Amino acid sequence: MPSQLGITLKQVRLQQHLSQATVATGICAQSMLSAIENGKYTPNATLLMRLCQRLKISLDQLSLAENFTISDLEQIND
Repeated sequence: MPSQLGITLKQVRLQQHLSQATVATGICAQSMLSAIENGKYTPNATLLMRLCQRLKISLDQLSLAENFTISDLEQIND
């Protein structure tokens, strides 16, 4: 089941009429973005911030107060 974080990122991406490949380019693999949107991968803070910058949304808009889990892994999939 997708996480609220993944659902929110996907909704914003679709509202902007952007493909996963467009959003992921230079940040992570398209497959990783798909995994995030589908709740199969939890991004670390760096990856999440880069995706938010690309989508032009603030972390506040993601409402981190909703207790989203953020991974502490340093590795980012290219």
